[in-house]
Amino acid sequence: MPLEKVTAEDVYARLRDNKARIYPSVKRGAELLFPFAQPEMEAGFQFTKDSSIFATGSCFARNVEKSLRFIRANVVSSPIDIPAPPKATQVFQLYNKYTVHSILNELRWALGGEPVDHSALLVADKNGVYYDLQVASSPDITGTKEEMTAFREAYNNSFKAAGTADVVIITLGLVECWYDRELEVYLNMAPPKPLTQLYPGRFEFHLLDYNDIYAALVEIEGLLRHNNPNPPKMLLTVSPVGLAATFRTSDVLVANSYSKSVQRAAVEAFVMNHDVSYFPSYEYVTLTDRKFAWGNKDFRHVRQETVDRIMSDVLLAYVGPSLEQELLHIRGHSTAYFDNQEHDKVIDLIEPRLESDSKLCAGFHELASMRVTRLMWAIRSQASALAIVFSQSFAIRRHLPSHAKVRSTTHLRGMTSKPCAVSERLTICSVQRPSFSSAPLSFGPA
Repeated sequence: MPLEKVTAEDVYARLRDNKARIYPSVKRGAELLFPFAQPEMEAGFQFTKDSSIFATGSCFARNVEKSLRFIRANVVSSPIDIPAPPKATQVFQLYNKYTVHSILNELRWALGGEPVDHSALLVADKNGVYYDLQVASSPDITGTKEEMTAFREAYNNSFKAAGTADVVIITLGLVECWYDRELEVYLNMAPPKPLTQLYPGRFEFHLLDYNDIYAALVEIEGLLRHNNPNPPKMLLTVSPVGLAATFRTSDVLVANSYSKSVQRAAVEAFVMNHDVSYFPSYEYVTLTDRKFAWGNKDFRHVRQETVDRIMSDVLLAYVGPSLEQELLHIRGHSTAYFDNQEHDKVIDLIEPRLESDSKLCAGFHELASMRVTRLMWAIRSQASALAIVFSQSFAIRRHLPSHAKVRSTTHLRGMTSKPCAVSERLTICSVQRPSFSSAPLSFGPA
């Protein structure tokens, strides 16, 4: 069944209002893709900067929370003051819910109104050590039955905040799921191999399809709205973080493409048929040059400054201009400009705010004034150092006995008619690119 049916007359009439309908090209709209993609945000609803926000889903949801907490938004999800398993070191990361059904499970148990025996959801190994496969399958996230029951109850209780939040953000992660046939529930993680051997036939692998995802989203919406006079607004996205590995027989790149595509298709249909909204983080990241999108350690996890740019655009569309949105915009965009060697743009972005917008500095004594100032001066000092090094390089070249007789790999790259231009060919000494390490560290959350 088509998602949309519109007469030809209406289609051509509405084209005039869609300024983003033409795909960017070298001659037109290239700035929408380079140095990083900037798809248009279409806000389906509005909220305020004081609205309570609950974020759940894959690890990308933790990035979203970090951006929002940086500007001190009212984030009510992922509390860390719960009785965690004894060996757990990063409680914040335990809130990663990788599949739509693991999100649904927590909301069903927290908001469904039925009593839940949380201890029955735990799985014991042969030594009597208990796992909570609704959270993690690591041996470090285990404990006694009493410890893990207390953890599971507190963990699930935190999801009650979704029912009272103003906005619920959901990031969908994976479609490769595991199912517990004995408990008849989906798991958040694959069961460890020793557990599958201890309980043969109990666990099975499921590959979700469009209908599975759509149906789960419908039930999630129902739980958030049931008997709720002020139900939260739902804001959905598909996590751009790729599969670490696949349980299928196909190439992980192909498996990941299916995983993201089917979820994106289901979300599109769900948004068109329900009073919910979508923000294009998946498009934002996957259409961006990899050096700006992904972290240095892998090609899967998104750089935090990339998420800052995304959430800055989300806030601009859904909340409107604010000091908080501008601060997030500065942190995300300045990093990208610096990585793209556009140092002047960084200073142009930051300096006017400090000189002309007294409210920005006054409103964020530590958060804005100190961090932005330190970032600007770090960039200035590093840019000055770079200029000095290049100047020294030219001075060395002037004192060389004979350029005609001195040949090197840098000289063999071609002629340079503009000696003042920045060029690898002119680099005789070792010139280190300005390290950005000091800037983001001083600019990041305290």
